[in-house]
Amino acid sequence: MRILIEGWPDRKEELSDDLLPYRAFQNELPTFRGVIFKGDRIVVPKFLRKKLIEKLHFAHLGVNYTLRAARESFFWPGMADQVSNYVRNCVVCMEFSASQCKPPMSTHQIPEYPFQRVNIDLGEIKQEGKKTVMMVTADSYSDFVEVDFLSDTKTRTIVNTCKCTRDMAHRKLLSLTAVPSSTMKNGRSLQRIGASST
Repeated sequence: MRILIEGWPDRKEELSDDLLPYRAFQNELPTFRGVIFKGDRIVVPKFLRKKLIEKLHFAHLGVNYTLRAARESFFWPGMADQVSNYVRNCVVCMEFSASQCKPPMSTHQIPEYPFQRVNIDLGEIKQEGKKTVMMVTADSYSDFVEVDFLSDTKTRTIVNTCKCTRDMAHRKLLSLTAVPSSTMKNGRSLQRIGASST
């Protein structure tokens, strides 16, 4: 802090090893109420860095998440390496990482006709201060998309909305050749549906 007030020496040899990395951007370090900033990020002193990394990594969400959280508000030279090393050596992460591996992405066959395979997902949005549930239906063949707003997420509501969506698709496409041949949940086939289920 003293060097920011009194000024930087002309020669880098006059700087301590701790201050040397800051010399390259010495003019980008304003202070406010005793806190040093680089841009809008706080420059973290050496003695607080380990504690800060521990706090940022409390949820054990991996290197990218912890590093992103650190970069949003904090800065110090070598931060990326220190955060990465800390997370890679985290005992908790090493213990549970194998059990949290994501399954590999699976691809599906391209449908041969419209509505052979339909993808449905639920989501929430805020409308005029209150949450609204929506159901997005997408045909894998034609990329036809429909958004329905639901009163609730009960099975009956979702099934009835699916029936209405299918009926509307019949009217919009005029000649629908079939209904979905199977339903899927997270990549797993749940049941076969016969053409008589219309």
